Amino acid sequence: MIKSIRIVLLKVLIFSLAFSKNDSYSNFKKYMDQNMGSIFNISYHQSQYNERLVSEGVICFKSYKKYIFDNNMTRIIYNNKYIKTINKQNKQIIYDEIIEGEVSLFDLLFSNKRLDVSLGASLNPDISIINFKLKSLDIRGVLKTDNLSGEPKQLSLFNVDSSLLSVVEINRVESKVDFNLSAIDTTSYELIDLRE
Repeated sequence: MIKSIRIVLLKVLIFSLAFSKNDSYSNFKKYMDQNMGSIFNISYHQSQYNERLVSEGVICFKSYKKYIFDNNMTRIIYNNKYIKTINKQNKQIIYDEIIEGEVSLFDLLFSNKRLDVSLGASLNPDISIINFKLKSLDIRGVLKTDNLSGEPKQLSLFNVDSSLLSVVEINRVESKVDFNLSAIDTTSYELIDLRE
């Protein structure tokens, strides 16, 4: 009897997923809406043509228009349509504008732009797996979220020939904490302005 109830519940779950492929994504967007003001502790992995970069840091998610990535080498401040990069090692500050139509890995998590998740979603016992495609860049992606809360766990991007792979793993989220990043003395930093 219990086994047949489990089978029925599993069939209902699979059937509901087949007809509601965007529910997992909506759950993720709801989580992000409710967690503005949180700090996301992340690991960032990128490999391109057999070169690998691994970095850890935090993202202060103030709002969809302003978020800050910080680690021991770089601080990147996304503020509306502008980007300010503070290179701590080379002592440079670079001002730039976000180019219309371009999407960064962090934009996919921390902006209010919606993804085309027409490639569908699937569930395993704890994680929703949301597949999507960035048509303008010919890049595919996978967003993994917690089934219940919608909390993002991992975002991966890769191109068709797998020569490029980028992964952001969300290790921990600290809810509604104060944004007190350490001050950086930039008085001797070189200024580079790429804005038009």
